[in-house]
Amino acid sequence: AGQPAWPEVERLTIEAAFRETVIMGLRMLAGVSIADLRQRFGLDLVKLASECLEKDGRHERGVS
Repeated sequence: AGQPAWPEVERLTIEAAFRETVIMGLRMLAGVSIADLRQRFGLDLVKLASECLEKDGRHERGVS
């Protein structure tokens, strides 16, 4: 009694909140709206995903 339901609060960076939103959206039936993500976070999912794939080397190898 008298204690908060969540004793701690995690503060996420914009990028971390973006990633969490994408992952949650992928789990949902409605999926992920690239336009909504861009409007909400000011980040481009396609660009970020391409950069991640290029860093990982999958883009060059043609692995999806």
